[in-house]
Amino acid sequence: MEWGEKVKLATALNNDDNKAACEIVLANEMDMQAWDMFLTGMDLTKSDEYISLESKIHDNQKNINEHLGLIPCYRLNALLQLWKKDSLKKIDIALFGMPYLYQAGDVNFHSEMVKLGLSRGKPLLCGLPHKAIITCRNEYFLVDYEDEKAFCDKYNMIPTYTMEDFIEAIKQLKS
Repeated sequence: MEWGEKVKLATALNNDDNKAACEIVLANEMDMQAWDMFLTGMDLTKSDEYISLESKIHDNQKNINEHLGLIPCYRLNALLQLWKKDSLKKIDIALFGMPYLYQAGDVNFHSEMVKLGLSRGKPLLCGLPHKAIITCRNEYFLVDYEDEKAFCDKYNMIPTYTMEDFIEAIKQLKS
């Protein structure tokens, strides 16, 4: 990660702008110094605000644990435990940023849902600006929402951002 991006990351974390911090982490190739800065600077009391980084953190977890010190590794594992604890309270899942999988009738996506015992429900749309695919009981369907975090908090949903994470979260809830 370029030095200028690291400065932006540190500034975002210091200003409690976790959304900007997450965007910086997602948009850049993170070196160990950048991971150290992020893990040391994040606010663990707001662990849910970092959930968009879940895939990237899991992909880099082994490398982080091998190359960083005790404190960042402890904080990383604390973050993962908080996410796990939060997800145990939640019974439904939302897939953000990929409504076309539902809208276009993506065969691969739909066959995966059927394998997981979910049937396609009718869309629940009321004119809000964003769309997400959600699970509810034994169905999945398209809904619209205004604010991602508020939506997940209100309906006690696990947010996901890739088809793979969505499927894995469904499997974990069903096990």
